[in-house]
Amino acid sequence: EVRVGLDPDGSLVEVLVPAARDLVGWVADLEAPVGTRLPIAIEAVEWIVRAAANLHRGSILLLDYMATWPELVERQGGWLRTYAGQQRGSNPLDAPGTQDITIDVPVEMLHRAARRAGLTVTTETTQAEWLRALGIDELVAEGQAIWEAGAAAPDLAAIAGASRAPEASALTDPTGLGAHTVLTLTKP
Repeated sequence: EVRVGLDPDGSLVEVLVPAARDLVGWVADLEAPVGTRLPIAIEAVEWIVRAAANLHRGSILLLDYMATWPELVERQGGWLRTYAGQQRGSNPLDAPGTQDITIDVPVEMLHRAARRAGLTVTTETTQAEWLRALGIDELVAEGQAIWEAGAAAPDLAAIAGASRAPEASALTDPTGLGAHTVLTLTKP
C-alpha cells in the first residue's frame, strides 16, 4: 500500500506499508507483476452501498473515468493523473492543494459493489455513446438552427444555440470527457 508522509525537510513522500487484508482482497485473483500499482476505490464502493440502501426502486447513474483491472495493470500507474488550470498537472505530491488528483476507477469494483448492494448493472457505455443515445446530436442541430435564425442580431438564445456545438464536442471527445464510462445500476 502506498501512503503519503513527510520527509525530514517537510516534502511529501511515498511511504510503502504492508497492504491491509481488505485491500489485498480486491486484487487477490488478479494476475499482475509484483510491484504493480493499482487504484483501490474503497470510497466509491462504500458510496454505492450507501446510495443503494437509500434507493427503494430506481436507478443510480455513475459517470467517471473507469477501466478494467487488466487495463489498469497495463497502464503501470498511468491511471493516476493531476490537473491544474485545465491542463495536465505534475507529480501528485508536488504543490499540494494546487492541482486536482484523479484516477481511473476499477470498473470490476463497481460491479461487485452493485451486486452486493442488490443492484444490477443495466447500462455500461461511454459518455459519448450515452449522450448520442439521449439526442445530443439533435440538440446541436437545433442550436445551429437557432444561431442561424438569430445571427444577424444575436441575442442570448442565439449565442446559447451557437455554443452547443463546441460544448457537445468537448463532452463527446474520445480523448477527454467522452471517454468517461457511464454505468446505470438498477434496483427493481
